[in-house]
Amino acid sequence: MNKINNRYKIFIIFFLIFLGFSLLSRLTFFIYSFVNIDKSITQIFLIFIIGLFYDTVTASYFLIPLSLLLLILPEKILHFKYSKIFFWLCLLFYNGILIFNLVSEYLFWEEFEVRYNFIAVDYLVYTNEVIGNIKESYNLPLLLTLISVIATILSLFFYKFIKSSVKLNTNLKTRFYFSAMYLIFLVLFILFIDSSYIKISNNVYNNEVAKNGIYQIFHAFRHNTLDFNKYYMVINNPVFNLKKIKSAERIIYSSNNSNNITRKFQTNFPENNGKNVNIILITIESMSAEFMNNFGNKNNLTPNLDNLSKKGIFLTNLFATGTRTVRGMEAITLSIPPTPGRSIVKRPHNENLNSIGFVLKEKGYENKFIYSGHGYFDNMNYFYKNNGFDIVDRTDFKKNEISFANIWGVCDEDLYKKVLKEADKSYSHNKPFYFHVMTTSNHRPYTYPEPSIDIPSGTGRHGAVKYTDYAIGKLISEIKNKEWMKNTLLIISADHCASSAGKTTLNAKKYSIPLIIYSPHLIKPQKIEKICSQIDLAPTILDLIGIEYESKFFGESIFSDNFVERAFIGNYQSLGLLNSYGKLSIISPTKRHELFNVDINNYYDTTKDLIENSSLLNQNISFYQSADFLFTNKLYKYNGGKNESNI
Repeated sequence: MNKINNRYKIFIIFFLIFLGFSLLSRLTFFIYSFVNIDKSITQIFLIFIIGLFYDTVTASYFLIPLSLLLLILPEKILHFKYSKIFFWLCLLFYNGILIFNLVSEYLFWEEFEVRYNFIAVDYLVYTNEVIGNIKESYNLPLLLTLISVIATILSLFFYKFIKSSVKLNTNLKTRFYFSAMYLIFLVLFILFIDSSYIKISNNVYNNEVAKNGIYQIFHAFRHNTLDFNKYYMVINNPVFNLKKIKSAERIIYSSNNSNNITRKFQTNFPENNGKNVNIILITIESMSAEFMNNFGNKNNLTPNLDNLSKKGIFLTNLFATGTRTVRGMEAITLSIPPTPGRSIVKRPHNENLNSIGFVLKEKGYENKFIYSGHGYFDNMNYFYKNNGFDIVDRTDFKKNEISFANIWGVCDEDLYKKVLKEADKSYSHNKPFYFHVMTTSNHRPYTYPEPSIDIPSGTGRHGAVKYTDYAIGKLISEIKNKEWMKNTLLIISADHCASSAGKTTLNAKKYSIPLIIYSPHLIKPQKIEKICSQIDLAPTILDLIGIEYESKFFGESIFSDNFVERAFIGNYQSLGLLNSYGKLSIISPTKRHELFNVDINNYYDTTKDLIENSSLLNQNISFYQSADFLFTNKLYKYNGGKNESNI
């Protein structure tokens, strides 16, 4: 650095500091995930060399303001006696940002075991909940104080370099030459570099460690919605092809229109037709199957759920479609596979869709989305309000109805008391009801009323899971005494799992969620081991209550004689189809396709399969491309809704 005798010595200081912090974060995640990483010499070399390249690209973007300042700043001002203070303060602020980012990345990795992605983008949008979550989870004043102290010490170390650099002369020609070269590299990076191409290994941990977190958050912001035809493998006439696939399952469509998938759904429980069976569907935040004793957990976290599973219909091979709450809501409410990018819940033009809400509303049901938090978060209230539901969220809780709450919402006990009141109200009006209830207690900061259980509040996920189960136990004891319970299905499941990271692109184990259907007066206990998806939940519910209807649902009732076992799992980019033979087909951006073997009997261990399976790939593309096509072209509207398209 001493060989550089011009003002760009300042730029080099900032640049090297950025690389230093990036290396530190990579080493941190390398050590944190050491057990899961492919540790061959070649892989380790690639992690750090590819990582250094993306750190360089990111630093180039990050330092654009500084490069412009160094270009236009006259010598007289640069040599001004207070300019060294100005640049030192800039360095102090810069170091503070990088240290804060290092801490934030670590906390994000601890939660999701990946670099920043679209979830981090959403967190930037909903700052109130996120900042509140941080305040309740960590000692924020202490954290900010430590960051400030470390940033100050580091900046003082570099002060002498700043002081000497501002005294150096740099003619206009040199400044223009540097800026021109800098601009060329920036243009090349923008045109040809995309972190979607980072695939140094079949091990996802290796790929994630190689990335740069700051680059990833901007990448996620730009790619929150993906053009299916541009980024994925496609086929001609995907909906027509999908109808051919489904026709093999003895499914008859109502229309000959190649883009219309409307069909009549029969029922296997005609005896329930006319009973106006009520439904309370509880989706528990982040309730992975692996928390339950029935799935091998030895920590006795869910005694009530484990006991309830023996008294109702228990599904042991149900898979969530995604890794976010809005993905679960989308799948359950619309019975549609996930589309690339953001969930439909958060996308424009998501009104009057083919939802379970409209089907039941047409049958005279009172539908309510009941949420313990503020439903503006993730656009949930808007989505449900415009798809056949009334809204009950935290704003509808009176002060005397809240015994405990954190930033995400009221505790589960308070939520369930509200559900019982709403059910009593509907019952008094002689109205059948469908409630979609969403909890928040099993979410960081993992706080809940004490002394509910024997694990202190706020100490971690296990406590939150045990409290969640405790609240379910209380609900069951109270609901038994309700007259309307004799004619009600209580369904308990999850929105998604607690984490989705794994060594492979999509780890099937991380998408496994429980589902229990409890109704002692209407159903007999049984265990169902069929591989099925969240998109099958709406057709299954409607089948159980004994109604027949027309719909565009992609899913099927698990009780149907024609049910074909398969599951849809994905994140915001990779889209997977798992069949009953343990074959997992995954399509990803840049038109990639992968095939994996999933050992269902060995806790969903996943290994790479090098043998092509064109039939499964064709099915995979047909389902996902059709879902994207129908939604994008407004063809997934409810027949009784507005803007029904005839395209």
